[in-house]
Amino acid sequence: MSRRQSRKESRKDLRREALVTRKGKREFEEVVLAKPVVPQNQFQSELLNAIKTKQVVFTDAPAGCVDKDTEFLSESGWKKISDYVEGDLITAVNLTTGESHLEKPVAYIKQECKELNLFKTHRGISQALCDDHNVVYYRKGDKDKANKIKVSDLLSRHHKKKIGFEGLIKTTSNFVSGKDLGLSEPELRLHVAIKADAHLETESTSRFVFRLKKERKISRLKELLSTLHLDYSEKSDDTGFHVISFSLLGATKRYKDWPLCNKSDAKIIFDEIKFWDGGFVLQGNRLPPFFTSDKGDADYIQFVGMQCGYKSSIISYDRVGREYGGYTRKSLEYRVYFSKQTHISITPNNPHSGKAVITKMKTEDGFKYCFTTSTGALLLRRDNNIFVTGNCGKTFVITSTVIDALKSGKIQKIILSRPSVGMGNSLGLLPGGMREKFEPYLMPIIDVITQRYGKGFYECQLGNSNIEFVPLEYLRGRSFNDAIVIVDEFQNTTKDEAFSIMTRLGETSQLFCMGDTNQHDMRGRESGLTWATNFIDEHDLYEFAEIVDGESDDIVRSGFCKAIVKAMEKEQGK
Repeated sequence: MSRRQSRKESRKDLRREALVTRKGKREFEEVVLAKPVVPQNQFQSELLNAIKTKQVVFTDAPAGCVDKDTEFLSESGWKKISDYVEGDLITAVNLTTGESHLEKPVAYIKQECKELNLFKTHRGISQALCDDHNVVYYRKGDKDKANKIKVSDLLSRHHKKKIGFEGLIKTTSNFVSGKDLGLSEPELRLHVAIKADAHLETESTSRFVFRLKKERKISRLKELLSTLHLDYSEKSDDTGFHVISFSLLGATKRYKDWPLCNKSDAKIIFDEIKFWDGGFVLQGNRLPPFFTSDKGDADYIQFVGMQCGYKSSIISYDRVGREYGGYTRKSLEYRVYFSKQTHISITPNNPHSGKAVITKMKTEDGFKYCFTTSTGALLLRRDNNIFVTGNCGKTFVITSTVIDALKSGKIQKIILSRPSVGMGNSLGLLPGGMREKFEPYLMPIIDVITQRYGKGFYECQLGNSNIEFVPLEYLRGRSFNDAIVIVDEFQNTTKDEAFSIMTRLGETSQLFCMGDTNQHDMRGRESGLTWATNFIDEHDLYEFAEIVDGESDDIVRSGFCKAIVKAMEKEQGK
């Protein structure tokens, strides 16, 4: 590049910086302060209190819960959690009311993880969970009160007792975000009949044709048509089928064409199915199954069953090539099984779901996933089995509090950092600038910022250097005043790194160290998070620091720095 071109590019950069600064200042002033953070559980309450009262906060808590094949219920149906994209809605569960609703996740979490615990029964439960995941469970005598337990503690209880862990996993939720399908009850029932047994006369018409042999189906169809005062024609063909045809605008052959419906419509759909795609014989707590060759329709009817308060599981049967009724099957068959038994146990000999198996499994992609919700719980599905479970929340509480402080002018800067361990390459070898190097690994934090105040606000604060990415190596060489420093993945720091970072704070700054000691990559060395929390406890430095589960007099940065250096000197015998 010539000197002239270089000067030209420099002037462009200056103009861009000035524009960003002006825009950032305007947006900083115009964005309304978000609602205060309301803790959803004891951990979040303790964390929020620590943030308000301590200069340094360590959280040793899990982030990420399930494997890549676990699904969340979105606005358009079930979707793999590993396929989540910004803008997707997820289904959060209110554990007090038992209701669930669609919402934007507070945060999306994806972290490295090599091994999970697989909980599996023949029918009803299939969950791949990390050791520190919060399992939502219910006791046999009180199915209205939700409890939470870490997977590691659950396993301990399970193996100690001969019968196993007696807590019950909930498999249903009253989904209040469902939509009104806009059909009267008779219309809705006729649409169910069409989806079950009709076909279009031609692709270009809205005339539906039924070819029926069973008298109960013929009678039922005529009853619906008469109720709606619809004209129809009927005849018998040479093969013994009774043919009924009529025109109906707006009807389709697939349940998946409908949006997720409300509870009242779901009850009508579920009741009408028994006349068409379902059986009639009740066996104990089990209801008649639903049969279909379309996976999307099976998903929808499973959702309908959940709306009606039934546990439901989908099982596929390979029938391709099999002869039936004079023709050869060309597709899989999906059967949706329903049960009144909505709370399932993982005891070894569960009479409702078969023998439970708990094993270790390797993650296929090397990651674990989760969301942070406003309620502290999620509706998920794995292997076509629905379950209610806990979520991750430390990132939400810390980041929300910090970004609110920046927005309100209480602090001037947010520093975001993390160790380079686990980033795949040394920092210098990673492509792009500092933002491109770090941002993908700090997305759980960034997601909270953008969801709280918008992407434009985040971009402008980044452009104004009010939010800054700082490599861990550079963090150790700086001092910070009027700033909040957030170090994620703190379990991947060394003892020396942890000590150095903790001595960088000025009196007007705070340090938040987030991590999970069960998920470190230190390869035989002591994790910095483990060392720091033990050090704080051993030397009773709780005046300055809090652990949430989750010549020293020359130091002028802060009282905490003095205290921690004195403690280190004492430990080393100086």
